[in-house]
Amino acid sequence: MRITQALYDQLERHGREQLPNESCGIVGTRDGEPVSFYPARNLFESPMRFEVHPDDLYAIYTKLEDAGEEMGVLFHTHPKTEAAPSQTDVNMNTKIAEVWGPMTWLIGSLAGGEFVLRGFDVDSGRVEELALDVG
Repeated sequence: MRITQALYDQLERHGREQLPNESCGIVGTRDGEPVSFYPARNLFESPMRFEVHPDDLYAIYTKLEDAGEEMGVLFHTHPKTEAAPSQTDVNMNTKIAEVWGPMTWLIGSLAGGEFVLRGFDVDSGRVEELALDVG
């Protein structure tokens, strides 16, 4: 997966702004390529779990449609752990897939102060890391 430096910077900024809680949002895609970021509120306002606020999800979906984009990538951060899907994330993905279909995940870690971003396909409990190219 390839993302621009500008998109990477937006994801990092949103993650830092939401500390100490997990941040979240949707990355809009065109033809499977990430093109924009729609930040959202974490319904749980928690450093341990997230859910995109339902009001934000509706607004984002409307903006995506207006822009001719798709809801292709779910983004969230782990403030104190590695950038990898937790079991909670994998379980949540099963519920998300029932509504939206399989989604790619971008997970950012802020553990240790440095922002680390990784991409994953999570489907039916299977987790596959994607090569991520920023530039």
